[in-house]
Amino acid sequence: MSESHAVEEFLAMDSSHLTALGRQLTEHQDSEQLVAWVAGLLNEIIEASSSEWADSVVGEVLELANNRSSWAQGKEVFRKVRSAVNRLAGQRESVEEAILLLSEIAAKLAWNASKAGTSFDSDTQFWVPHCVQRVVASSSDHQQQARLLKKLGLSPEDEIVSSPSVAQRE
Repeated sequence: MSESHAVEEFLAMDSSHLTALGRQLTEHQDSEQLVAWVAGLLNEIIEASSSEWADSVVGEVLELANNRSSWAQGKEVFRKVRSAVNRLAGQRESVEEAILLLSEIAAKLAWNASKAGTSFDSDTQFWVPHCVQRVVASSSDHQQQARLLKKLGLSPEDEIVSSPSVAQRE
């Protein structure tokens, strides 16, 4: 399967398939790997973005994710990101919201990995493909789309849409 076909199939996935994909991609990762995975995706997205994400709360999330000793601040950073999401009134379903939601996930996973208190939901990481799909859909850069799918954990050889394939991966 070509990269463009893999992108098309990924973009065609519905919510239940995206959640199943998130479960499949993360089921064998430990908490440190999950933080690094989401931070890598987030970094790829903001590096390709023309906006000033690095100077925002997203940059703060990346700093948090890249400094294990600060993971216990994940809950506080999550609250800052959630506040930024709430200020996006009228921009729901936007790529900006997707980037902020991915940032929320990174902060939650860092907090969970710190074991500093009661964890956020155990399915937090399952929502990563939902955010990435929105970013991929908004991009006209085919190379960036392919890089994001690769960072997500997919390759052009993966059959990623059909229900039997997703079900077999679980």
